[in-house]
Amino acid sequence: MRSASEIISDAEIIAVHANANFGDMTPREVVNDGVRKYAIGYSGGHTQQCILREHGLITKGKGYNADLTKKGKEYARAIDRDAKAEIARLTKELAETKAALGLAYETAAKVAQDKHDAAMKWAECYLKSFDGQTDSLLIAEEIRALAPDATAALEADRRRVRDEETKACAWCFDDDVRHPSKARAAILARLDQRKEGV
Repeated sequence: MRSASEIISDAEIIAVHANANFGDMTPREVVNDGVRKYAIGYSGGHTQQCILREHGLITKGKGYNADLTKKGKEYARAIDRDAKAEIARLTKELAETKAALGLAYETAAKVAQDKHDAAMKWAECYLKSFDGQTDSLLIAEEIRALAPDATAALEADRRRVRDEETKACAWCFDDDVRHPSKARAAILARLDQRKEGV
């Protein structure tokens, strides 16, 4: 069984269609629409009828009356098969998209659950009045409440490291040894430049 594009190639469709204007319909859609109309007993307009006749899809009748030829019937069956195949492809694609979306939701739910579980475990270990029922958002608030202490400790560590680096680099500034505060400021400026990649 041949497909619609095997019965009438795209090149033939374009050659016969020429400069006919059917708005936003493609030349192939014009042919498909006309064949469907004649298959169920309706007729198309004059230009569409001329295009179908030139392709050998409809007979010559009186006025707008015409029937599908053998080629026209084969073409009608082909576009029906093509439409069913396209529907099957789209249905499969939709099912795959739904499955992928379901998997994404499941993954997101698992990540959320893992984070919740981690928060609960942290709370069990570090919060004095943890009842096991506290919401993970409340735990997050309690953790943030501890943050200023952690930030202060981190800043103190940074200052201590900078002081050690200052002492280690003091020998580089022979001229400034008599003025320790000037040496320290110069060293800290150099350290900042080094960290910033200057």
